[in-house]
Amino acid sequence: MLKSLKLTPRDVVATKSPAYKKMGLDQRAVSDDELLALMIQEPRLIRRPLVVVDGNPVIGFDKEKLARVLK
Repeated sequence: MLKSLKLTPRDVVATKSPAYKKMGLDQRAVSDDELLALMIQEPRLIRRPLVVVDGNPVIGFDKEKLARVLK
């Protein structure tokens, strides 16, 4: 899904989540592949909601952007 939307794991990672901090991801560099594997292992690392409307992604709670893509 990320590839089809031309996004990387960094585009959808929840950097403010407790899981992100608990894993020390705020303290170390990780590759996109490693980050994706961690997201699969710990889904709370993914910013939610992740909504796609007609190929337009809305990542995280952005009420205005979501309203625009839903029109």
